Amino acid sequence: YETDETSGVVKMKKSKCEAVADCVMPAEDIVGKILSVRGKLRYTQGVRRDDIEDGYADCSSLMRWAYKGAGIDIGEDTAAQIVSRAGVDVDCVQDYRCIQINGGGKKGTAGVRALCRTFFRRTRFPMPDLAHLKPGDLLFFTGGDKSRPFCVGHVEMYLGGGKIIGQNDRPYRGPTVKDMKAYIDEIGQRGHFYIKTRRFINIY
Repeated sequence: YETDETSGVVKMKKSKCEAVADCVMPAEDIVGKILSVRGKLRYTQGVRRDDIEDGYADCSSLMRWAYKGAGIDIGEDTAAQIVSRAGVDVDCVQDYRCIQINGGGKKGTAGVRALCRTFFRRTRFPMPDLAHLKPGDLLFFTGGDKSRPFCVGHVEMYLGGGKIIGQNDRPYRGPTVKDMKAYIDEIGQRGHFYIKTRRFINIY
């Protein structure tokens, strides 16, 4: 970090290197890349999910695109990103029992969501600890596929100040900036929950 001599504002210091492979891209650049396409992308999980430059993305392909500019491969989708060795966990729910249970004798997505809803109701939807988060961190949330690690189904990026951004806005164009707490409360009512936050930059 560095302090602007005129304003006295502390800012993240920009990396100075000749090639991306020689350094780690600052978080503000990765966040800026996501914000540069705010409200410009159509949501798709089809073959065009990686065509960000042409106006298409899903949640995980958007994050992968942003980090790719820093020379960091975070993984193809949320299932790969949540366990990728390129990142480290910086905040997580302490008990994953309901996510790890294989349906609990119930069949299909409904059984998994019911178990998650029952467990997390006791904690009133787990929230990330803001003290652990930094801009550029990725927050992962449950989906409906019980075969995936942690039942993961969605990812958002932390912007700072309790705000997140992600691509889950069909049929509208995204990505959109959201209040983190309000978003987690909203998806919790629909049976989806926060799992963990991972950091892929400046971790060594």
